[in-house]
Amino acid sequence: MSAIAQRWRLPRLLPHAPTPTAGAIALGAFTVAIAGLAAGRSPKLVVLAAVAGALVVLTLHWLLWASVVFIFITFPTVLPGWLGIGSTVAKPLGFLLIAAWALNLLQTHGRAFLLRDRPLLAWLLVAYAAWASASLAWTVDAGRTTYGVQRLIPVVLLTFVIYTVASNRRQLLALIWTWAVTAGFWAAYALATGTSVAGARLTGGLNDPNYLASQLVFAVLVTGFLLGTTRRLGLRALLVILLVVDMTAFVQTESRGGIIGLGVALTAAVAIAGKTRGSVLALVAVLIAVVVGYVGVVAPAQLRHRVTTFSASQSSGRSDSWHIAELIWQNNPALGVGLGGYQVAQVDYVSTIQVQFVGQILYDRLVAHNTYLETLSELGAIGVLLLGGGIGIAFLDAGRSLRETARREDDEVDANIVRGLIAGSAGMLVAFFFVSAEYEKPLWIAIALLAATRPALARRAADPH
Repeated sequence: MSAIAQRWRLPRLLPHAPTPTAGAIALGAFTVAIAGLAAGRSPKLVVLAAVAGALVVLTLHWLLWASVVFIFITFPTVLPGWLGIGSTVAKPLGFLLIAAWALNLLQTHGRAFLLRDRPLLAWLLVAYAAWASASLAWTVDAGRTTYGVQRLIPVVLLTFVIYTVASNRRQLLALIWTWAVTAGFWAAYALATGTSVAGARLTGGLNDPNYLASQLVFAVLVTGFLLGTTRRLGLRALLVILLVVDMTAFVQTESRGGIIGLGVALTAAVAIAGKTRGSVLALVAVLIAVVVGYVGVVAPAQLRHRVTTFSASQSSGRSDSWHIAELIWQNNPALGVGLGGYQVAQVDYVSTIQVQFVGQILYDRLVAHNTYLETLSELGAIGVLLLGGGIGIAFLDAGRSLRETARREDDEVDANIVRGLIAGSAGMLVAFFFVSAEYEKPLWIAIALLAATRPALARRAADPH
């Protein structure tokens, strides 16, 4: 195992493999005996236990590859039933990853640490999580706020984990490739199985086509710019295939918010393309031609009508949710109504405005369908400033990294890595104006990757490729 780790330079968590003790050997023998007995009753249980054990070992020894597995497995909200491991494993894998990261920091000195390297960003994120937790003191529903805090803190910590993992160029690039391949794989699976909602809109196991579209925006831009980081024919062919699959799935989501996000992402890509602007313009033209051609010629009339109609009456109640979120904030400008409180507080505003979908508000208690308005209504101006400040600092770090890498006359590879992250993140964050994504992992992973670009790429001399 050490030879493999040395060959591939896998980042080991523990500096040395632990020496087996008599107790460990006895425990192993006992485990094997129990597994043998269980195999006669439930072979499936033994297989799942073995997989779980392998994941534990993987996480404790190689934090990078544990992060790769985590991103891949937790991309869909609901895993395919044929896997037989439940609807999702995001929570147990996430907690395991965070625990391994904490142990990593304790046992390995000098590793990238967000609180030390980027203190302003780190403290903004800590303050945001602390402010959300403190909203228990004034929330309209303590139960929902407690549940929200339990969801929020792990994903905020995920930012710290991913930043540490992306500590050098190789590991940063590994995580970016992971996202590109993961999105393409699950998009292909969704297209093959027809995973959809409300008729034909593709969801890809995310329960909401708008979530899938926002994540595909990020994937498309990252994948597109990865084409400029390799000359290997096989890898370039793979990236083109991933782009085709991503765009096919993207169109099938019929997401208007996704289209707006993609438009912003493509505009940003052209704006920051630098020396690669000609190639980027050509690729953007192809993507636009494919989308317009499909929508205008091939797509069913229902899809064509949906993606070309933007109005309050066609928003499925989203405009009502936005209006209510604004009213809640106006009545609670500084503090909001507490994390998760929007779903409770919205009922009090049904009679004050003209609402198209009263039943959705009274009985379904839907979210605000806007990450930023929901945060504004629940955590007030303070919460939005903390979250927006963290996002802004991450973009500033990535912008500085782009300027530094673009100065390297002989190499555009690193610059393309940063360009993909900036353009993809910008598009995804714009798409989040149409979904409530403050608990979604891609938001926090994107923040971490943006912040990690400058220190990771600055170590290129010490990390040859």
